Amino acid sequence: MIGRRCSDCRRAVADATELEREIAGFAILSSAFGSTAGETTLCRKRGHFVARSGGCDSFEPTPAPVPAQTRARLGGLGESR
Repeated sequence: MIGRRCSDCRRAVADATELEREIAGFAILSSAFGSTAGETTLCRKRGHFVARSGGCDSFEPTPAPVPAQTRARLGGLGESR
């Protein structure tokens, strides 16, 4: 099913910098930038790593990014955090 993979879910954390910020001591495991996370993503709903290609009934799509021109027009509203 296209678009219902864990990698496309708003609860998924795959960004190395964000993983190191969210999991105390994760950087010690050789860094999220290396192979520690592999082909997985951290699921905030379940609290553990899952395959990026997996999926579940709790899937929620990642919101589309707001284009820079629109953010500027709105005075910064819609910026990702």
